[in-house]
Amino acid sequence: MLITFSGIVGSGKSTNAKQAHRFLQEAGYPAVYLRFRFLKARRILRALFAKKQHAVSPLPKKAKSQRNAMALRRQAILKLTLTRTLGYLWRIILFRIFAAIRLRGKIIILDRFYYDSFVHYSLTGPRERFCLWLIKAALPVPQLALMLIARPQSILPRRPNYDGAYVRQLYRHYQQMVQEFPHLIVLQTDSFKNLTASISQLMRQTVARAGEANPLQPEMLL
Repeated sequence: MLITFSGIVGSGKSTNAKQAHRFLQEAGYPAVYLRFRFLKARRILRALFAKKQHAVSPLPKKAKSQRNAMALRRQAILKLTLTRTLGYLWRIILFRIFAAIRLRGKIIILDRFYYDSFVHYSLTGPRERFCLWLIKAALPVPQLALMLIARPQSILPRRPNYDGAYVRQLYRHYQQMVQEFPHLIVLQTDSFKNLTASISQLMRQTVARAGEANPLQPEMLL
């Protein structure tokens, strides 16, 4: 089973992804928490061929330099080229193989997903639309895909080092993702009130639906 947390910076996706992981573990389910940066090809290949007990390990947090912190303020909008598309397809295929072999029977909690990458592309021209179509065809559809969105006026006080125009642009692109991927469930996080309860309810419903075929076993298949 795959559960993803996506959303604009400062929307609370990482905090709630970790809480969801703890919730599932405490409920007795074999849950695995992964950050999206784990899905780089070299890391997946390393984990795929590692000894089983070390197949999935948390990634250490790296201290960000002042230069990296400055870079977070704004990121240029890119073109989704065929080269980038082939790179995405390769990573998606590797992840599907890795999940089927090493994470079979697990509930995978992914902190960020490909939707968070696509917001950095314009996705307007026919070539980009074709590239996105190819990726969509290969991309696994999560059993629960959460999209946490807050308005720019709510995000900027939480992330004062971000450029206002960039945050507003991101907000528009995240709204576009909701149109591109109708299975996304949008949660507004201008206020975090009742957010944990809403996510917990959605997860209970998702796990219950997935377990209807075999209710005595908590293990789920991807």
